[in-house]
Amino acid sequence: MDYMPSSERVIHKAHTVEVQWEKGSTVTFDGKVYEFRQFHFHTPSEHLIDGITYPLEMHMVNTLRGDDQVYLVWSILFREGEENPLLATFLNDVPEKPDGEVVLRTKIDLMDYRVPELDYYTYQGSLTTPPYTESVTWVIHKTIREASAAQLKRLGELEGNNARHVQPLHGREVEEK
Repeated sequence: MDYMPSSERVIHKAHTVEVQWEKGSTVTFDGKVYEFRQFHFHTPSEHLIDGITYPLEMHMVNTLRGDDQVYLVWSILFREGEENPLLATFLNDVPEKPDGEVVLRTKIDLMDYRVPELDYYTYQGSLTTPPYTESVTWVIHKTIREASAAQLKRLGELEGNNARHVQPLHGREVEEK
């Protein structure tokens, strides 16, 4: 990961809170370079680990350099616990009404919030929102992060239940790395 600090635009969309990122951040996965675009949230999680649904999932959306229809989405799951410092950097600034937008005054450096463990699950799938494009490499971190009850409540109030139901694998293989 080579994610550069960014002054984000935080947008309250009708179905999610999205943090858009400035150009210049990349991640290399499986020998391919992807450009980081944005992250957003789903309440509750759209992925399960050991059959557990978590109260929050963050999707870090990257597109293949030169082809913005090929995606790499890093998924991070959250359980209730301690306040999450990344969420604390912008959650109080999210506009109350959908379609509201704010530019944060301070830069966020995602590299400050990464965990050293690179254990994950991966599979080929689709976007979880229309048009459900099937050109997504999913990477689901095994390390479950924490967010406070207040943070989970706030995102739930802003987004409502915006998770796609878990889909059958339809022959897809989930690899463990």
